[in-house]
Amino acid sequence: MINVAKLHRELVEAGIPIEGVADTDPPRIDFLPEATAAQKKQAQAVLAKHDPNPSIEEQRRDAYLKAFTVEDFMEAFLQERFDDHPEKMKALGAIRDSLKAQFPAEGGK
Repeated sequence: MINVAKLHRELVEAGIPIEGVADTDPPRIDFLPEATAAQKKQAQAVLAKHDPNPSIEEQRRDAYLKAFTVEDFMEAFLQERFDDHPEKMKALGAIRDSLKAQFPAEGGK
C-alpha cells in the first residue's frame, strides 16, 4: 500500500521524471520517456523507503477541514472586516493555533 499523493511528491522532489503512480500490487510508477535507467533505479529506492502514513501537513490540513468550513471562515472574516465583530475570527484563530500545536510543521515552518 502506498500514499499516492505523497509518493508522487517524493519522486518529483527527487528529480525523477514521472507521469504518475498507482496503488496497485505491486505499486506502479509511470515514468516519462526521458527517465533514465539510473532514475528508474532511484525511484525504486524512494518506493522502498516510502512511508504511506499521512505527513504532518496532510494531517493538519485534514484536521482544519474537519474543524471549520470555508463558509465558517468567510462569515467570520466578513463579520470582523465589515461589522467590527472579531469574535468568530478569534475563535477560528484559537482552533487554528490548537491544530498547529497538535501538528507542528515539519522543518519548523
